[in-house]
Amino acid sequence: MTKSRFILTLCLCFFVLTGCQTIEKQVASMQEQIETAVNSYTTVQTHETKQENEKTEFIKTVKPTELTIKDTPLYKLFEKYPYYDDSTTYPRVALSMAMPRTIKTVAPKYKVTSSGTVNVGELKTIDPKDQNEFVILKGRLNNNTAKILNGCYVFEGVIWHSSTKSEKIPAFAYCLSDSTQDLKESYYNSSGAYENMLIGLHSPSFSVKNTGYRRTFGPTPPKDAIDGKKADGFNKAFNFYVLKQLILDSGYEYDKNEDFRMWIVDIKEDESL
Repeated sequence: MTKSRFILTLCLCFFVLTGCQTIEKQVASMQEQIETAVNSYTTVQTHETKQENEKTEFIKTVKPTELTIKDTPLYKLFEKYPYYDDSTTYPRVALSMAMPRTIKTVAPKYKVTSSGTVNVGELKTIDPKDQNEFVILKGRLNNNTAKILNGCYVFEGVIWHSSTKSEKIPAFAYCLSDSTQDLKESYYNSSGAYENMLIGLHSPSFSVKNTGYRRTFGPTPPKDAIDGKKADGFNKAFNFYVLKQLILDSGYEYDKNEDFRMWIVDIKEDESL
């Protein structure tokens, strides 16, 4: 082999080796870029999916309990034990009540996403005691331009069959999202009464032993069926609607002023409802 050919061969080998190293570096760099791009895309997709899921969960109605009054011994109780006179003193029902601080509604405008159908309509917050908003919402429900998202009223308590025998009433709920049709059909006049009926719970007469202002779960009733400090607004709008449902479903005879056998022990507002 001549000297010139030997030098040429060395040059070719050096070029090949150098080129291979360069190619390997380029491939490694490309792989790194691809991995970075994939990770970035995955992060974006995960973030978008999370946002969609969060919005889906936000407009989803979450019930505090699946039980309704029909699943409890309170349902139609007073139909079995109607009130006749002062000698009718049992059964007695004492209830606690948790009510929503606000009612949330949304216009039914939907968007199909990769994670499902999402309601992207305008959200609105309503005061449960606002009669005007109650009437407006009834109209929107009839026109299918509103959907109720929350608004669950939760009750639980005890039935006294005698002064010594009691039965627990498990927590049950009235959720406005389940009552859309009934809300549409209910008649609500300017005096605040449904169907021209003054519906309410009655306080015991002076002749009936009571605990005065001290409110307990019985068997002795308090002076007032509903705490006077919290009664304001309870006879309005959504609150009154739910009270009406409770009274009718329990079979309580609202038109008999002497019937003191059901009372609300305490009322609290809960933002989660």
